[in-house]
Amino acid sequence: MHSKHLTVAVAALAIAGTALLMGGCVPKVWWSPGAVVEAIALGEPRTLEISLTPTEDVEDVHIRVVPALAPFLTVEPASFASLTADTTVTLDLTLAASDVADVGVYDGVIQLKGGKKGKSTIAKPLPVTLSVLPAKCSSSTDFPNGVAAGDVDQSSAVLWARADFEGIVRFEWGTDPNFVQIDGYTDEEVLVEVQSDKEEFIPSKVVIDGLLDGTHYYYRACRGSCPSIGQLECDVRGEFRTAHAQGQHGLRFGVSSCFDQRGGDLLPFDSISDVPGRNLDFFVSLGDNVYADASKDAKAYRSKYRDSLSQSSDDNHLARARAATAFFATIDDHEVDDGFAGGAPPPVPPPWAEPKDAPFCKDGIECKVDEDCGRSGGECLALPLDINRCWGDRNCDLDFVNETDAFNDGLEAFQDYLPIRDEFYGPNQNMRTRDRRKLYRYREFGKDAALFLLDQRSFRDKAELTHIGRWEGGRTMLGAKQLADLKSDLRKADERGITWKFIFLPEPIQHLGSDLVQSDGWPGYPEERGAILQFIEDKGIGHVVFVSGDIHMSVPNNLVYQETVNQTARFSSSWDISAGPAAHAPLVAKAFSIPGLAEKEDWEQNGLIEGAFDALLFAAGKPLFGLGPEVFRPGLPHEGPVYPLQNYNRFEPRATLLQGQPLDRLGVLQSWAAAYHFSWTEFNINRVTQKLTVRTFGIRYHPKKDMMDEEPDLLVKFELPTPIPNGDRCLRDIQCQSSNCCLGTCRKNACLLD
Repeated sequence: MHSKHLTVAVAALAIAGTALLMGGCVPKVWWSPGAVVEAIALGEPRTLEISLTPTEDVEDVHIRVVPALAPFLTVEPASFASLTADTTVTLDLTLAASDVADVGVYDGVIQLKGGKKGKSTIAKPLPVTLSVLPAKCSSSTDFPNGVAAGDVDQSSAVLWARADFEGIVRFEWGTDPNFVQIDGYTDEEVLVEVQSDKEEFIPSKVVIDGLLDGTHYYYRACRGSCPSIGQLECDVRGEFRTAHAQGQHGLRFGVSSCFDQRGGDLLPFDSISDVPGRNLDFFVSLGDNVYADASKDAKAYRSKYRDSLSQSSDDNHLARARAATAFFATIDDHEVDDGFAGGAPPPVPPPWAEPKDAPFCKDGIECKVDEDCGRSGGECLALPLDINRCWGDRNCDLDFVNETDAFNDGLEAFQDYLPIRDEFYGPNQNMRTRDRRKLYRYREFGKDAALFLLDQRSFRDKAELTHIGRWEGGRTMLGAKQLADLKSDLRKADERGITWKFIFLPEPIQHLGSDLVQSDGWPGYPEERGAILQFIEDKGIGHVVFVSGDIHMSVPNNLVYQETVNQTARFSSSWDISAGPAAHAPLVAKAFSIPGLAEKEDWEQNGLIEGAFDALLFAAGKPLFGLGPEVFRPGLPHEGPVYPLQNYNRFEPRATLLQGQPLDRLGVLQSWAAAYHFSWTEFNINRVTQKLTVRTFGIRYHPKKDMMDEEPDLLVKFELPTPIPNGDRCLRDIQCQSSNCCLGTCRKNACLLD
């Protein structure tokens, strides 16, 4: 019996829980539930389960539906030759209303007869209230992009819906999945913007508070009002859980990034179709929520989100995932423009940004750039934003990119379409963060985990291509305020005895080969990167896992770092586990042309991909052997801009890989990465042991929509070890130059990675 589909009226429960006399006789059969209160839309049949439990043997049992309900309700099986005492029998109750049925509320009963000739009443009639609703009551009409909840903490959440009508959206919420009783509601007027005589309906959001911690909530959005299920004109439903305030309860969450909606080829995001069934506490989108580079204005940016959340191929997996659990989200670059740096000065417009012909056009079409930095007169090539569009006002004379119109338009659309709070830094911060949007989040989930969600775009310095240049001038990725908040919250989580600390960041903090290919990522900001990793070591903060996106493959990695340009490299006690892409050409598909790769089995693909990585290392003069410990040892000087990849061998004995084939010569399972797939990654903390299990699910990469429509498979699975109890910390190992605290093994004067 599914709690989402059956409503048990409170009064009926009270009656069903007592011995009811019928003509002085105790019923011989009991219904479960004691009443049915349901709603169906015209032309949308569905089936639910009810059950019978006899208290004694009965014969010739017949089920009869009264005439008022007969057009809408059938029961299978409808009769039994006999029923045995204390044996529960399940019945299928099918509800259906034809397209021409009258909308309204229908009351009646289901009767149960038995005994000789099947005429004796052997159970109290089962009360049924059935509401027949208009056919338009679906997520594809009034609420075409579904509903969402997010930004949850222990007592509050954000509810979201985009209505496609003028008027009022009502949000209702509570712990009853059928909304017979609700905890609260609020009415929000739909905001309408009109441009060029065209209406645009802006999404509605509301912050609800006063919630109970660690509680499963249900919510719905309705057109106008929804005082009762019988009077409901239209509703779309979702659910979420609040964070626990104390204790160990276990935690399960999902992560992905890079949702490429362009052209619709990769919609409806089949790679995440299994998310609603994974019973997640929350899901984190790590940037590139859309690919909206250099859109004309906020309206154009918003249109990309509508494309991403619209039904395609008769499904809408992203909208279903957002309705199934709470969402957190941050930005990367494509929400505004490829590779932008919010803390850098706006690019100086080139000479042709004046009102004259621009030389970069398709097929000889003349493109003109007007004085407001817009485009007209043809389709311009996809050139960098500082060529195709002015960043801010006409003179582009602002101090930072994060002050410009383009940045604000992109962030406005992001805030409009994600279920997150509108937060801002105060007026007294430094110039980069003063009065700017605050996307950084810190959340605690009991003793199981803490969430740290970073904004790596809004305040960063411009990317620097030279290795030496990256170490100059105190360059920052996060900005001073966000960096200080991260350090403070890390210490807070550690002092409170929280086991796992997950730092969510749009781009990997791990090294992936040459720094030249990561100039836009953390290796391009080595001083701040080293300061964060060293802070974690200095404070003895254990079980820190960086969870990243952007690189279009799922891969775990250990971390090495330096605090100064000439310092010998050190190992960190933290990990980086990248996730995704949900829908974008995987790194391997873009970087390598391997004959027959698409036709290989997953494990065969991994072998070919590892071979391609080995070839890169060989070209760089590095040892091979599966990227094992021989590649890079602590204490050796850094040899230039090329770092090794540090794959699964680096985890031993910190992690045990569980999924994949074939075994290597050491018996280590080799499925350590999903590099040729659209995917998402699940993290699951065991309530008792606190062991962390990581799984990646996904579908094979396909460049075209007509090649997709797959069910996600389990691609990767590994575990990180059971934590040593808080306070049982190891001394710093000088030889390894890393704190080996809480890693499952403590050895003094010996490097765990040898």
